[in-house]
Amino acid sequence: MSVAARVSEFWHLLRARLSLLADRRDRARFALKDALRKNPNSFVAHFLLGRVYLRDDVVVKAKREFDLAW
Repeated sequence: MSVAARVSEFWHLLRARLSLLADRRDRARFALKDALRKNPNSFVAHFLLGRVYLRDDVVVKAKREFDLAW
């Protein structure tokens, strides 16, 4: 993974964390999906996306994301 891709993933994850703190789950979901496009194996992105789905009561998708993070 190139340095530019890692930096881009970092910024998407940071944007997602800040969106979660502001309870903007829709923005967090978009940022996390962008991070996963940069790095499909990102534990942090899958875990946070699972938390977003769990808060939105989409248990099946949450379980899938937690399984991918595992």
